[in-house]
Amino acid sequence: MDRNYFSFSSDLAMKSANNVEKCENELKYTGRSLIDYQCMVLEGLIEGKIKPEEITKIENDLKKYLNFVSSKRKKFNESNYNLDVENLKDFVNSKNSQGYFKKFKENHPIAYKATKSFGTFLTLFSLCGGVAAEAFSNSESYSSEENVITVDDEPGDAMFTKIQDAIDNASIGDTIKVFGGIYPENVFLDKTLNLIGVKDIKDNETIPVIDAQRNGSAIYLTADNCLVDGFELIKAPVTIPGTGNVSAGIKVTSNGNVFKNNNILMNKYYGIYLVGVSKNNKILRNSISQNNGGIMVSKDSKDNEIYENLISDNDGSGIRVEDKNKIYKNKLYSNYMGIFVGVGNIGVSNTEIFENYFIDNHIGLEMYYSDNNHIQKNTFKGNRIGVKLDRSDGNHINNNNFIKNDLHATFKGVLYADPWAFSLTNYPDGINNDWEENYWNRTRIFPKIILGTGWYYYWNLPPSYRIVFDFDLHPLREPYKEN
Repeated sequence: MDRNYFSFSSDLAMKSANNVEKCENELKYTGRSLIDYQCMVLEGLIEGKIKPEEITKIENDLKKYLNFVSSKRKKFNESNYNLDVENLKDFVNSKNSQGYFKKFKENHPIAYKATKSFGTFLTLFSLCGGVAAEAFSNSESYSSEENVITVDDEPGDAMFTKIQDAIDNASIGDTIKVFGGIYPENVFLDKTLNLIGVKDIKDNETIPVIDAQRNGSAIYLTADNCLVDGFELIKAPVTIPGTGNVSAGIKVTSNGNVFKNNNILMNKYYGIYLVGVSKNNKILRNSISQNNGGIMVSKDSKDNEIYENLISDNDGSGIRVEDKNKIYKNKLYSNYMGIFVGVGNIGVSNTEIFENYFIDNHIGLEMYYSDNNHIQKNTFKGNRIGVKLDRSDGNHINNNNFIKNDLHATFKGVLYADPWAFSLTNYPDGINNDWEENYWNRTRIFPKIILGTGWYYYWNLPPSYRIVFDFDLHPLREPYKEN
């Protein structure tokens, strides 16, 4: 048997047992050395340099090593190495691991070929009787760290100091972890990657900030099926200087992406902008504030989901959609307009807006030339206008709560009269909507009257401006609540 395959464990265990202080450096890189050792054993078995009957000797040496580390656990944890041999996850996520894992495939090509994850590797090792698998039995499985690229704005153990450099050197499907810090960049994401912000390990609070510096979008994403998670995105201009191209905190021209847990603020145009045909994206659990607008979903970008976001203090719309999308469980505070639905006089249909909170906006929800949409189970509170419909028909406004708004709801339409018909208003436009079972600030026994306005056109006479009415025939007597 080749001594190199198991000499590490017994040598280090004995040396460390004699003098802990002199072996502090070995302790610091315990996890790294242990994985090296496991890989050598696996390679030895694959190449036939270690015989199955020799596993017992290897086990005994490794057990001495693990027992030693366990006995020194208190000192080990107090050393602030953020590393515990029984928790491989902490090691994989720590900066101490990055230099090693960058060359994992190069250092252990046979082990790498045999297995693509630590979980699989430990399972194989346990089949050979390896006690290391038992030691890590509570750990999660991770893909080979060839697939994890690290970025830190401070030079050190991370692979890159710029996010764009990491993207340019990544392969499709890789994960890029970006540690907390300031990144003055305009990131262009043109391949399917997971871009994940990690809190700075020094204070466990600072998240990575991508500062667009008014030069373009903080992130411009053209690839499908990406993840952007855990960033602060700031200072994108309205347009890229010298080009006229619109920018945003995150600008998207692709499908199937997920944007979550980001802080998006102080952008001159929209925080998130879905452009062109961008479909099946999910925007969730973001905080979007102090932008010109929060989220913009342009015409032909449909079947996206926007949910559980906190959207506040934006100068324009918190959310603006120009096609069929689903918007739910968001909190929209202190925007000029919570949600705007419409694009010119083309109209938007089949958008679902439900279980959102519209609080202290100038207008909670406005629909413009938009028909057959569903507005249900929302709360409109403290807005100057709760809901405003403009030239919009066939919408279903049901089971919403209207509380302490200056004006709960209104609408605008047009009435065309046919001089040859008995009715002078038999061609209404924008006044046929379904208001049903909403709560209107107090208990009501009789139908709720909803006042609107409309231009009245009769033949070739000058138009006149008139008050028109709609009704919620069955208003709720108390605020709507889920059963």
